[in-house]
Amino acid sequence: MNKERHGPAPAITPRPPPRGTTAASPAQDARGTRGLARALRGAALAVVLAATGGLTAVGASADPAAEEGLTQHVNPFIGSQDDGNTYPGASVPFGMVQFSPDNGHMTGYDYTRTSIRGFSMVHLSGVGCGLGGLMPMLPTTGTPSDTRYESYALPYSHDDEEAAPGYYRVGLQAPAGTIDAELAATEHTAIARYTFPSTTEATVLLNPGQSLNTVTDSTTRVVDARTVETAITSRGFCQDTPPFTVHTRTTFDRDIASFGTWVDDERTPARSSPTARAPAPGSPSTRRRTPTSRS
Repeated sequence: MNKERHGPAPAITPRPPPRGTTAASPAQDARGTRGLARALRGAALAVVLAATGGLTAVGASADPAAEEGLTQHVNPFIGSQDDGNTYPGASVPFGMVQFSPDNGHMTGYDYTRTSIRGFSMVHLSGVGCGLGGLMPMLPTTGTPSDTRYESYALPYSHDDEEAAPGYYRVGLQAPAGTIDAELAATEHTAIARYTFPSTTEATVLLNPGQSLNTVTDSTTRVVDARTVETAITSRGFCQDTPPFTVHTRTTFDRDIASFGTWVDDERTPARSSPTARAPAPGSPSTRRRTPTSRS
């Protein structure tokens, strides 16, 4: 199940790995300082659950300054309190993706908040009003009893949170135990690796009906056993703006066992995931709904 505005939110639960990670099958390699990550590029944005291995999206550099490790002195949390309106998540220079946690502040993240509602793909530092926050996704265990994303948010502690240029990690306190969530990014792709505790219900909630500004329409389609596509129409930045539509493609590194959807408080029953690995006629498609899946 997935997604604060009660719109469509897909939630998808990959088949549970033994304690390990959920990840996406690679379409393109992204080199980084923390290891090799693989990224799938989508029509506009793509979300990838990255496979076991190092995570990072910061490109390697031959610059002597980079070799000295000057990025170790960067603190992405600076400005994230007292309405400094910065975000601590992962991005690269001139990238279209700023993959960062949202914890209830109007611009996404505030250091004093204690629970995370999801990791979304678009943020701006220093703005004084809501913008972006498109397609928040949240790993959890089991099926949330409340479809409001402020209710299914998971607690976290700064003692189990870290950030560096191009990388973010946090321990989320899910019902079945701690989920280790790692984020990275390329210019057009968000990459996530989730390490679940021992559970038979490793769930990922995708919420295309929620953002930091206004979602006027969203469509979700489960393409095959590892792929979900969405189209999100949004508007507003400190005042009303013309609408714009963002398309996303989410790829997992293991099959979805089952999924369900909701709109506001209305839920649809869970169904088995399609097994085809390519788009097929009749693949489940919902408008202003979110698929939920469980293993």
